[in-house]
Amino acid sequence: MAEHELTLFVDASTAGSGGKWPKLYGFKAAGDNHPQSKPLVWFGTGEYATKTSIKWDTRCWVYVAKPRRDKEPLTSYSPRELRCGQQFLVDSVKGTGEELKYEDPTHMAVINKSGKSLRTGLAGEVSVAGAPMEASPYCENPLAAGAMTTFKPVEKVILFIAQSSGEEAEIKKGVVVENALSSGVVIDAAAADRDEEDMKVHFSEKKGIWSWPEGVAWARSIGQGDDLTHFIHS
Repeated sequence: MAEHELTLFVDASTAGSGGKWPKLYGFKAAGDNHPQSKPLVWFGTGEYATKTSIKWDTRCWVYVAKPRRDKEPLTSYSPRELRCGQQFLVDSVKGTGEELKYEDPTHMAVINKSGKSLRTGLAGEVSVAGAPMEASPYCENPLAAGAMTTFKPVEKVILFIAQSSGEEAEIKKGVVVENALSSGVVIDAAAADRDEEDMKVHFSEKKGIWSWPEGVAWARSIGQGDDLTHFIHS
């Protein structure tokens, strides 16, 4: 298991009236997903500061849930830690089943043997500003009865900071969001590991832009309204 840490620097002026901070959102990618897979808010918090550590690791949980409307947060689900080279055969809507060896050592699979339509996806542990690690879902696939879907863990995350007091400031964790809420930054932790570089990014509220060290391969921008479903299929 590898661990990743990103340091976020934010202008002090970003704190709004009453000392409240605009909400910080995180999303995470998942490779070889179902074509209808959708991104979920991995985390959303106002509990951060001018210098904030965001930590996550490479462990994966698959989860099973009943179908629901996209704008409803995913609050009830059954997670199970799974590794590449394993498959999970789901035999009920409660998420029970058995783990078996999967033929592809670079992927993991979920097979729906419950006889009912379900949703499934990946969850991962994340900690923001020293909060306890928590495994939270970050993508969701429809899983028809008898169907199989495969996943490949990808160590890419997106960060946004709400730049208005409207809808984007109140989105809950576990809600489907298909387009970028505002301008953001895409972080490729695997590229940073390869280049042995620390991941540090900066957000300026006054300019409304993100920045990072010049010339690095592990960061790039994403624009407001960009398709996040393309990102989670990275």
